[in-house]
Amino acid sequence: AYPLVDESRRTFAAYLPQAIDRATADVWYRLVDTQTPWAQPLGPLGPIPRKTAWMVSAGCSCTYRYGKISVYPTAYPQWMLDIMRVVMP
Repeated sequence: AYPLVDESRRTFAAYLPQAIDRATADVWYRLVDTQTPWAQPLGPLGPIPRKTAWMVSAGCSCTYRYGKISVYPTAYPQWMLDIMRVVMP
């Protein structure tokens, strides 16, 4: 169960200390770092100073917005679904 749940916003948080071993964490980090379609959206003054990715369930067309910046959705790739199956209670 999640210790923090807000169904109205579909927001959940959990802390799983040492849920995976270090070798698995390193592999997953490299996957996320190299396989995520990172974007650097443009703000009113040019590119924002961080890269962003918005992954969603297949079929979802919800756009992530903050300020005047929009990030369009990308369906979870199989590797992310595999990770989520392990770490999401």
